[in-house]
Amino acid sequence: IEKGKSFAEAMRLKPDVFPEFDVQFIEIGEHSGYLPESLKALAEWYEIKSKIAEIIISGLRYPIFLLHVAPFILNFPGLFLRHYGPMEYFIRVISFLSQFYILAGGIYVIHWWPSRDERVLLFTDKVMSMMPVLGRALLNMGLARYSRIFLSLYKAGVTMKKCAEMATTHCGNRYVAKMVAGGIQSARLKKPVSTGFSKEIPHDFIALWRALSTTSDLYHE
Repeated sequence: IEKGKSFAEAMRLKPDVFPEFDVQFIEIGEHSGYLPESLKALAEWYEIKSKIAEIIISGLRYPIFLLHVAPFILNFPGLFLRHYGPMEYFIRVISFLSQFYILAGGIYVIHWWPSRDERVLLFTDKVMSMMPVLGRALLNMGLARYSRIFLSLYKAGVTMKKCAEMATTHCGNRYVAKMVAGGIQSARLKKPVSTGFSKEIPHDFIALWRALSTTSDLYHE
């Protein structure tokens, strides 16, 4: 900054500290004259992001605990003593649980592999969204991130088209991104963003989006 670079340019020199999303957010604030608003919106985004992570982790903790404890509790002393010996039953339980470990490990490797293919990542996000309970939670989280980023950018004075583009890119779920991507084209055509949303998106989300858009300052979505 002392050498004449902008705040965003200085941040971009430290990619290991500042994600590209943060840099773009600040860059937009500098160009639009809404830098204080952008900084405030970015802080709010990280706060809500942290809360979302806490909700997901706390929501998964109990089901994972039950998944590991239930086989030993529900089948004792029935199957445990009548049909299998202690060691044989224990091996069967581990074999059953290993299927979940392999699935979770495979998804983790795919998402963090250096040479990731976007089509593969889209496929894994779509498959995960179909899982009972967890899939619905991941889908809702992606839509929540999209909405929050969109609102934060809008409050910072960003154009509707740019709001849709950045919210789609950074919603954290490629399957969700694909479903809301049509909103970008709608914004370009000066149409309500929600008219471009996929029909795969839950109807209540689209209805709520449209209702809030007509009753708040987001009058043109």
